[in-house]
Amino acid sequence: MNKPKLVVALMLMAGLSACVDGITASSEALDPGLASSDPLAVSFDSLAEGSRAVGDIARADGFTYAALAVRGGLTPAPLDLSVGNRNERFDALVTSHSWDQSVAAAVRPPSHRSLVAWHRGSDNILRVLSLASPSDSAAVIPVGTYQLSGPLSDVYRGVSALYYEINLSDPGSSREKHELATSGWAKVQEVARGGSCNVKTNAKVATDGVTCVAARFVVQLNLSLRSLDQRPAALSNSAIERTAVTVREQSLNGYALKFSCRVVSAQRGCAGG
Repeated sequence: MNKPKLVVALMLMAGLSACVDGITASSEALDPGLASSDPLAVSFDSLAEGSRAVGDIARADGFTYAALAVRGGLTPAPLDLSVGNRNERFDALVTSHSWDQSVAAAVRPPSHRSLVAWHRGSDNILRVLSLASPSDSAAVIPVGTYQLSGPLSDVYRGVSALYYEINLSDPGSSREKHELATSGWAKVQEVARGGSCNVKTNAKVATDGVTCVAARFVVQLNLSLRSLDQRPAALSNSAIERTAVTVREQSLNGYALKFSCRVVSAQRGCAGG
């Protein structure tokens, strides 16, 4: 999918919401003086705001890091994913995140990885998967103990994933469906590093205080999904589980990001926000 089509689809999915303070990442109103015009990055800004508004920190952070990576020159990679009985090729961004020792240990977020994947089908439904993992391979956090916010050690103690389906032909409020991963596991393993990131000259402001290294990841997913009656985590009693799986390990190019600040901005990096 090209960027113009994606920005239209994602903006239909999640308009800008009133900002709710996040814990590790922030996505502020667009500043025309910043290098923020990339439509894919702006779409992720919008998704981060929508997730933060309902208190879903892992999703808000993941979309913020995706926006930052796009501004840093990361190109989406293909990811073959089967959800239910549909096999589709998604576009995907994968990043790992760590924090400098200069950030006080008491407030330093735990290292983790994020995966964002999206696909607009011939049925005019946009499908998005947002996943966070604390390590190379981890199990899904049991739904009864999943923490959307609070101590980050709880938010990122296992895999959490949310799957969206948005009917772009339906202008009504029922067009969005969300499914939460309730069991399973994910592998998002960083296997190689080398070379600098392809930072765009006019996007340097977005990477101030951010060390960016090109990386290679091996990804494999096996998730059980259940429908939500509403976000952030109200499971539907009548929901039938279905799976989201990769049929094999897949290798994706990504970025390894290291931050010198506790709160990361998708537009300013560690320069403010």
